[in-house]
Amino acid sequence: MKHLLFLYVGLPLGGIETLLVRLAEGLHGRGVRLSVLLATRRGDPELRRRLSQAARVGYLDEINPAALRGLPDAPLLRMSLPLNGKRLADWLGGPPSACHVADTGSLLLALRLAEVADIGPLTMGVYHDREYLYQDPLVKTLGGDAAQAFRLTPPENLVFFNEASIRAHADRYQLEASLLRCCPIGVNLARFNGPPAGRQGHRVVSIGRLTPFKTYNRVMLDVVERARQVGAALQWEVWGDGELRPWMEQQIAARDLGSLVSLKGELRYDAMEQALAGALAFVGSGTALVEASAAGVPAIAAIENERGDSSYGCLHDFAGLSYHDAGLPLPLTSISGRLERLRAASPEAYATECAAAQRRAKDFSLELTLDRFEALVNARPFRPQATAAQALRWLAEMSAVKIMERAGRHSGFVHRHSAAQ
Repeated sequence: MKHLLFLYVGLPLGGIETLLVRLAEGLHGRGVRLSVLLATRRGDPELRRRLSQAARVGYLDEINPAALRGLPDAPLLRMSLPLNGKRLADWLGGPPSACHVADTGSLLLALRLAEVADIGPLTMGVYHDREYLYQDPLVKTLGGDAAQAFRLTPPENLVFFNEASIRAHADRYQLEASLLRCCPIGVNLARFNGPPAGRQGHRVVSIGRLTPFKTYNRVMLDVVERARQVGAALQWEVWGDGELRPWMEQQIAARDLGSLVSLKGELRYDAMEQALAGALAFVGSGTALVEASAAGVPAIAAIENERGDSSYGCLHDFAGLSYHDAGLPLPLTSISGRLERLRAASPEAYATECAAAQRRAKDFSLELTLDRFEALVNARPFRPQATAAQALRWLAEMSAVKIMERAGRHSGFVHRHSAAQ
């Protein structure tokens, strides 16, 4: 039986994490055995429950010696501790057909595990468009080891999720773009097979982490404030949490927007349809944008790191798998202008927008993604490794970076998704 090992840090509610659940369920149905090893036990209980139904789930602390399992649940610390290769091999039940990593953290985990057991050929997904584009002398060992592994990975072992990401990484690493493969971050369209959930009104929904590079969370406060000034009040409902939340709370209070903007906190994985039901529009990025479109809610693409009120419009206004990267060769509109056109449309025209949203989402069908991941089990042999001594240097570098961040000195690695990198 084909066997894919998926490594990841944890299971907070987010685009990669929900994709992992969909992949597990879909690959299970195709006869591919999936094992998931997580570096931390922190995460969303519902995601963990769903994942455990379709995949074997293990945790890094189970690979550490039993005497060390009471130490803090910190991934880099766990990677620098001794690892029991026999325990890992027994849990795997034989070398996997391939090992897949989803970001820098899970790549580092793969390098450590590969030193103590056969975890199969390494395959790598570039889930964020700027994941391996950072340059930071503060993490010379950690960043250098990750970049070197990326640079040496055979092109057929790489997975990109939009055209802009391929262009950016091909330019940085002098890769032949025609050899790099792209597939959508697939969504389960069957989950949204009912009538369109969009309704004309005043309610706008966003779902996503409140993180600085998702600058639409700042822009939307201006959009809501301007709408109030012209008597076209919007109700903005924000689902998610993150480091930007305290600033948003302060701004909402300072601008007296408490009656118009509600910060709802984390959204349960099984509650997305309910959150979208009856919304005029969705504003955001990532997988949630595609899922909102699949639900029949016009989904306005917010450009990451964009400081102004600019957008490429709704997902169904343009083609391709790239939709939130700055500098795409697409005409620009404004979030506020697109919202106003949806509000002012006739009922028939609005219904047409909702139907177009659902049709566009078919370009992101999970079946296309499953095809690509099923092919990964035939990956070319590639097994880079890292020692415990290297992992200790990673830990030391990141500990120093955290201290510097608290003192106001920002790290290119920590902010690697910023357009400044």
